[in-house]
Amino acid sequence: SPTIQSGDGKFEMHVRGRLLVDFGHVSDKADKQDRNGTEFRALRLGIEGKGWKDFKYKMAIDFAENTVDITDAFLEYAGWDPMYVLVGHAK
Repeated sequence: SPTIQSGDGKFEMHVRGRLLVDFGHVSDKADKQDRNGTEFRALRLGIEGKGWKDFKYKMAIDFAENTVDITDAFLEYAGWDPMYVLVGHAK
């Protein structure tokens, strides 16, 4: 996935994406019932990354079946080893 990073390396972002497509073809021996079909089932877009050295984040949105769902949206602080604090929705 593409990565965008600050010059000092303190900030980083990864762009994510996934497209689910179905395709089908049916035909008979006489070539009278040839059928093709294509369906876009889902599209998932998101970003994730880190800031400074102790913060991480992620946001993912799923477009499927005429609905839009936020599958992940969180901010994490990992500066208290071995514990971390996560705020938001994580799958």
